Amino acid sequence: MINKYLSDKFKIISLISIIMVVFHHANTLEVNFKSGSLTEENELTFFIQKFFSHGIFIITVPIFFIISGYLFFLKFEGSISGFTNQCRKRFRSLLVPYFLW
Repeated sequence: MINKYLSDKFKIISLISIIMVVFHHANTLEVNFKSGSLTEENELTFFIQKFFSHGIFIITVPIFFIISGYLFFLKFEGSISGFTNQCRKRFRSLLVPYFLW
């Protein structure tokens, strides 16, 4: 069972990861559609942007994957029927609203 301390840790880690995802997707490059090239104002800012967004902040996907896997198997009974019930719950709570949207 998950306690308050672990829940607070997950909230903090998720908040930091969400911020890192925003910075990962934030690009300040300008696209020249005529030549098809990307231009940047300064090589130093380009390096810093690439270093963080495509270097350090790429860890956010595995963090979310680990948290979701942990929470998925938190109440796992260790049986096939328990696993199928858990998958059925996730199907109803995730995929049905996704397809309705």
